[in-house]
Amino acid sequence: MIAFNLDTAMDDPDYPGLRIAGEFGAVEQYLTLLSEYLPVVRDQTRLRSEAELKRKYPKHSRVDFAEDYEQIEWVSNTLVPKFFLGSFVLASWAAFEVASAEIGAYVRKKEGVRLRLTDLRISDGWEKLQLYFETVWTGKVTISDADVHRIEALQIVRNLFAHANGSLRFERDNKRLADIRKLVNADIGVSLQEDDVLVSEKFLRESFGSLEAAINVLLGETEKHYGTQPPRVSR
Repeated sequence: MIAFNLDTAMDDPDYPGLRIAGEFGAVEQYLTLLSEYLPVVRDQTRLRSEAELKRKYPKHSRVDFAEDYEQIEWVSNTLVPKFFLGSFVLASWAAFEVASAEIGAYVRKKEGVRLRLTDLRISDGWEKLQLYFETVWTGKVTISDADVHRIEALQIVRNLFAHANGSLRFERDNKRLADIRKLVNADIGVSLQEDDVLVSEKFLRESFGSLEAAINVLLGETEKHYGTQPPRVSR
C-alpha cells in the first residue's frame, strides 16, 4: 500500500501522493482480477478449441489430431498465463515509472533545480532514482537489498516482455537473455516453458510490494523535506 500524507495532499496541489496511491491501488486490483479469471480463461480456451475441432471433424478421433491437441494445450497452459500475468509486469512497471516521474517533477519544482530525472543517462530503475534524489537532496536514500533485487528482477522481465513479447525466440540482446536465464536458475518465480517466460503470482506480488516500498521511501522523504512548509496559496 502506498503511504502518503493526506493533509499535504489537501494543502499542496502539486503533491502527487494521492494520485500515486490511486494508480497503485488500481494496478493491485488488476492483479487480483487476473488471478481470479486466469483459470477460467485457460480452461475456456482449451474447451472451445477442442469443441471447434470436434465440430469440424466429427468422424476423427483425438489420436488423429494429436498435434492439434498439443497445440491447444500449449496455448492454454503456456500462452494464456504468459500474457495474462505478463500484462501485469508491464502495468506495474509503468505505474512505478509514472510515480517516479511525478515525484521527481515535484521535488525538482520544490528545490528549484535544473536537473531532471530524464537527464540521467542510465536505465530506469531504483539505481537511477537513488542517484537522482541523492543528488538533489544531497543525502542518502535507501531501500532494503531484498527490494532492490526484486525491482531489478522485475525490470529484467519487463524488458523481455516489452522488447521480445516474453519470448527468448525474439530476444536479440545477449545480455537480456543471460539475465533472464539467471532469474530462472535463481528459482524466484520466473520460469521457462521452452522459450516462453512465465511468472508466478507470488513473484508478481513480491515485486509489486518492492515497487511500493521504493515509492513509499521517496514519498516519505518528500514529507521530511517539505511537509512542514506552510500551505501554498493558489493564484
